[in-house]
Amino acid sequence: TRLQAATISNHPFEKWRREAKIAALAMDRTRRIEAPEQVHPRGRFKTLGEALAAFDATRSEVIRWVENCSGDLRCMMTDHALIEGPVTCAEMLIMIAAHPWRHAKQISGIRQEFAHTNQQV
Repeated sequence: TRLQAATISNHPFEKWRREAKIAALAMDRTRRIEAPEQVHPRGRFKTLGEALAAFDATRSEVIRWVENCSGDLRCMMTDHALIEGPVTCAEMLIMIAAHPWRHAKQISGIRQEFAHTNQQV
């Protein structure tokens, strides 16, 4: 993962406003965020169960990484497909936490729209 590929900086990259902005933007479903082409779904999983198992495996890997990390997350730099330039591992974890939340909200909105549309028919 990108967390495991992080490089260490001698000085923390502490931009509290940037962390807060990343968190706020990630949680704001009124702002559409288009996924980069390289992460668009490609039919890699044949069933929902396969997709869920892959999600759970990645989640477990991230949790293990966090539990074993003893460094300053603001001194650990990596990259992200949507943000130009390096991001800290602290910022990356904010994005990792917000990502499934955004999808859950997206699914909820689609379900509500579907239910509303079917009531009108």
